[in-house]
Amino acid sequence: MPKFIYLKRYIKLEDIYSLMLSLRIFLSLAFGLSINTSIASESIEGSSTVFLQDKQPIVIAGRPDERRRGCETGTPPNVWALDICRSRNCYAAADEVSLWFEKRPHRTAKVLIENLDNSDSIKLSWKASDATLDWPEKLPIKSGASYKIKIWNRTFTFEEEISLYQIPSEHKTISAKAEWMRENGCKSQAKMLPTKVKSSF
Repeated sequence: MPKFIYLKRYIKLEDIYSLMLSLRIFLSLAFGLSINTSIASESIEGSSTVFLQDKQPIVIAGRPDERRRGCETGTPPNVWALDICRSRNCYAAADEVSLWFEKRPHRTAKVLIENLDNSDSIKLSWKASDATLDWPEKLPIKSGASYKIKIWNRTFTFEEEISLYQIPSEHKTISAKAEWMRENGCKSQAKMLPTKVKSSF
């Protein structure tokens, strides 16, 4: 008891406040960092944005070939049938490109394709009996551009954005194309090349 009284007499009030403030700052930083660094949001390009304590986002490398959450899908019928559920798709020749969406409606639907870079757009009709929808010649594909795809009818509505990237013409062999596709976020498409497509050049 005497020792306790001795300490109580000689510890200054400002020292106690300083100690409490330091402890509070330490706990806030430790707890806040552990929570905020675990919150990440996937971008259209497939990268992840991590929010730190100072609220400044840092974009880190992600897995761009991953399909979007909540967008269930399977395997397209061919490598150039572009999966709308993927944010990134690669293509060799524009006239081979088509759209594919496994969860498309069982009835004929309308489709809007809009180039988000220049606002060019076109409306099409997608028959329920057609597994894919050919890319329209009236809306030329521009490599690197982003497109809004909207599919709808009376009972169904779906809207998503995709980006398209053309394989450079110097990549003539299947192996060269596959390597380029893997490096540019089209890994799933690259896996289909050896058995489902021949060289387009």
